Amino acid sequence: FNQGAKAIAEQRGMTVGQTPIGSVIEALQYTYNIRLPDVAWEGIWGAASATYVGNATGVVNAVIRNSGFVWTHIEEPILNWRNIPIIPH
Repeated sequence: FNQGAKAIAEQRGMTVGQTPIGSVIEALQYTYNIRLPDVAWEGIWGAASATYVGNATGVVNAVIRNSGFVWTHIEEPILNWRNIPIIPH
């Protein structure tokens, strides 16, 4: 959503927001303006992200504008552990 990252990510492939959990979170946050507490946001989004990257294959196109908790503590470590190449955009 920030700095056009979502549009770029959608052009490069599937986004975590297109997963079942991610789409619910995005609807709450951006469509209905329901701000989740940071702890809930990180926990739920972290679970969605962990599932997403846990099922990733091939090369991952990462569109990162602000490497927050979920990227640095969940997504990137799982991808590195699985030896999935990451292409930053």
